Amino acid sequence: MSLDTTTTFSENSVSNNTTNIMGGGLYLDNSSNTILSGNTIANNTSGSGGGLLLDGWLDGTGAKLEGNTIISNTAWWWGGGLRLIYSAATFTNNIIASNTAGFYGGGLLLEESNATLTNNVITDNQSNSGSGLYIYGASPHLLHTTIARNHGGDGSGVYVIECPTVNCEAGAIYSTVVLTNTILVSHTIGITATGGNTVRVNSVLWFGTPITVSLAATATMSIQNQYQGDPAFAPDGYHLTVGSAAIDKGVNTGVTNDIDGQPQPYGATSDLGADEYWPPGTPKYIYFPLIMRNH
Repeated sequence: MSLDTTTTFSENSVSNNTTNIMGGGLYLDNSSNTILSGNTIANNTSGSGGGLLLDGWLDGTGAKLEGNTIISNTAWWWGGGLRLIYSAATFTNNIIASNTAGFYGGGLLLEESNATLTNNVITDNQSNSGSGLYIYGASPHLLHTTIARNHGGDGSGVYVIECPTVNCEAGAIYSTVVLTNTILVSHTIGITATGGNTVRVNSVLWFGTPITVSLAATATMSIQNQYQGDPAFAPDGYHLTVGSAAIDKGVNTGVTNDIDGQPQPYGATSDLGADEYWPPGTPKYIYFPLIMRNH
């Protein structure tokens, strides 16, 4: 299905579709005002962007993806769950899980895109390189992201690479990636960055990852506030339980709700990842602005 630039597409199921080229489930072209909300995109197949392909070639702005589940899609080449090209799309509260790409970006491939991703879960995806995320000549900012158990190929949860001159009309484009309040666990390599690219990490939990960072000599990496420990996920693979090492380890990002819409932080500081842990039975207080009336 192809959507135009002003579509709101909500609460739909898009499944079991196949195309030989791009966007197995959905294809969005120059999608500056498109909103995708609460959809399930599952079991679709294409050459690139198995579940979904978003292309902002002309407008360069991008869609809003909110509360979608992108699961069990397949791309023969790039972007098993989703491929984003030339776009500053926003991704909020999405689950990208159990997708497969033959070459790059099992869960998500970001190409020449300055996207903002908040409260997203990227788990159990597979590809030859960048099993969770493959970031290609892009400068995204990821806040409160859970990246877990992605596998295959080089085993990198996040793979950061430049778009070379031969592929980019304006010359080589290097990636600058910012990850804040991240759970990055159960990978062979946590983050791989090739030469000339930059990764900045603030507050990250590592676990079950023998090599946390693999850098080329000319890559730049800065890491603040890194922790080791079991995230103690619930059976769904991303919600936190009481023993999680991710609890109260975050820094202030200005994000006030988690993937479930629950307030954060609970306590003094936010948790790492997409889920904020609240003890069972705890009232979740939401504070509304004070309104004064004159009588």
